[in-house]
Amino acid sequence: MSWRSEVFDRPRVQVLRDPAWLLAPLYVRDLLGLAVPAGPAQPGPLVPAVEHRPVPAGAPEDAAARWPGWWQAAVAHRPDVGAPRDRDLAAAAGLATLWELLAADVRGWLDARRAARSDPAAGVEQDLLQRWASATGRAPAPRTLTVQTVPVAGPLLVRADTDRWVVATGLRERPADYRHLLEPVLAELFG
Repeated sequence: MSWRSEVFDRPRVQVLRDPAWLLAPLYVRDLLGLAVPAGPAQPGPLVPAVEHRPVPAGAPEDAAARWPGWWQAAVAHRPDVGAPRDRDLAAAAGLATLWELLAADVRGWLDARRAARSDPAAGVEQDLLQRWASATGRAPAPRTLTVQTVPVAGPLLVRADTDRWVVATGLRERPADYRHLLEPVLAELFG
């Protein structure tokens, strides 16, 4: 007897809300008030804001300068291969010591966040995909778009890959603005 999964035989949009590997570097940055170098696709502060605390003794002095590498590694991670260990992402950016000092704080914050979250924009991507199909008169190709959301201020939208985005939760919750940005991607990926 043989079997196969039909999950990838249809177009779909997968939404990953608050992936831990993306939230961990954001939380550490905001918790310690790291003044990270400005750059393209830098996320704004977490919403709601995180209360600052002093940088712990033993933390690397260049943590702020190394932080963008941690963020880039988190954005580059493909979730279809499983969640990375946050300490591995921190180690890749040379922040393993900082991670060891703050891991319990991060885990506690992540657990509290998971318990309190809701999704007021549930289904917005699927609705946009259906509208696109109706407007073009053709069925979308059987591909998957993965949208990873993070609760940061500002209009963050990073196209990590052809089929994967990192989006500010607030942007996703404004369907008119989000639709304007997402429609060209739907045409490219599902057309």
